[in-house]
Amino acid sequence: SDNATADCEAYVKVMSVEDVRFSQNSISRVFSDGRNLEVLVQDLVSGRVNPLLDNFLILDAMKVQGRQDRCLAYYALDNRRLYCLKEYEKRSAWEVQVRLRVHPVPRIC
Repeated sequence: SDNATADCEAYVKVMSVEDVRFSQNSISRVFSDGRNLEVLVQDLVSGRVNPLLDNFLILDAMKVQGRQDRCLAYYALDNRRLYCLKEYEKRSAWEVQVRLRVHPVPRIC
């Protein structure tokens, strides 16, 4: 059915970074290109990059659902970028909003 197809497509959602969970218990202190995570944190703090405007800051995520399709949590697959965004919020005087590219849970697709 059309609804089944829609359930299998990723969609973008804006939400508070506080409400996004890590999908791993630990992360590397550097990105795959060797840059320290602090570089991105400083770029966020200085305004050089913006989580609602810069597409590389869209976080891939999975929505974990409970009974009766109630959402339990959103888990980011991009843990290092999520760490930087959470660190940015700690250093800011405001709530940081992020964009998630929410992917379907494989069992329904």
